[in-house]
Amino acid sequence: MNNSTPVCEYWNDKRAADTYLLVLRNDPVSLVQLIINVAGVLGNGLVIALLRKHSLGGRLPTIFFRSQAVFDLVVNTESIMFGIRSELWNVRTEWLNRLICRLWHSQFLFWYSVQLSIGNMVLIGTERFLALSFPILYQRLRPTEVAFYSMIGNAVYNVFLAVPNILETGVQAGCCVSQHDVYPMSILLSAYSIVWFVMIYIFALVLLIFIYGGIVVALRQSVTISRAIQPSVAMIRFTRMAIVITVVYVTFVSYDAFAYLTGRIGLWNYHYNTIWHKLGMLSVSLNSFANPYIYYLFVLHDSLKRKFKTKSFKLKIVSNQWHESQNSQQSNYIKGKQIGLMNG
Repeated sequence: MNNSTPVCEYWNDKRAADTYLLVLRNDPVSLVQLIINVAGVLGNGLVIALLRKHSLGGRLPTIFFRSQAVFDLVVNTESIMFGIRSELWNVRTEWLNRLICRLWHSQFLFWYSVQLSIGNMVLIGTERFLALSFPILYQRLRPTEVAFYSMIGNAVYNVFLAVPNILETGVQAGCCVSQHDVYPMSILLSAYSIVWFVMIYIFALVLLIFIYGGIVVALRQSVTISRAIQPSVAMIRFTRMAIVITVVYVTFVSYDAFAYLTGRIGLWNYHYNTIWHKLGMLSVSLNSFANPYIYYLFVLHDSLKRKFKTKSFKLKIVSNQWHESQNSQQSNYIKGKQIGLMNG
């Protein structure tokens, strides 16, 4: 066990800003991460605002996707805050310092947000599966009630799986220090990495594969059934969007999941604030950044296209009516002239 007295680094606004600017100049990974996270915050914020006024193929998918945008916005915001001062800093108020050390520096809050985002993607997939495979049962659901209990379950499940993160850091002699190399914490954290990998990454991945496998089967079957019970264009569009979001999740989160597991069991160096850890944070940020822009690609683009076609059609009708009116006026004028000549 390390008995040396730690050196405390206290929070300083000016120093944090100067250090961050220096890091951005010298570390391209941090610069790319900042750009991606700022774009993610803006994109997710706009989705939240849009979904307050517009529905996304029904109340239940709208609630779930708005929740996805909220979780992703939190992930991107927290990632920006970690980048500003990535070292283990302290404050002079003892109780507040312990709270920040256990909840923030341990990355409990960050990974809890990531886990909520992953769990919410499973909820979106489940909702799509029920809507396409069991449409009659789906129509009987009470959207607000289903969303409430589903999100409560997601929050409770993930808080239990995220709590062991608080063991990552602890206060020693008034300073927040890392504990992942301290016995017996190192043993507990290694065991936790295996549990996290299985219960968060593998479990979610297997569920999503089965769910979207069922969705693909349902979409193929819908081609052969009667037109009366075929899924709507909006439902199919949202389902395709959910599939793309899931593929993006598997692509970007896989690196960090495997890196975290192999680092914790001692196969390589994946300690806090190393280049490999920063790349892991970057991959998670990319996942949260991508979701709102996938939404714009699938939903907003089509919506604007439909509105443009509708306006063009209306303008064409108005133009035709104007031309008909002009032709009618000219015809009436000529007829009037002819009648006048005949009477004369």
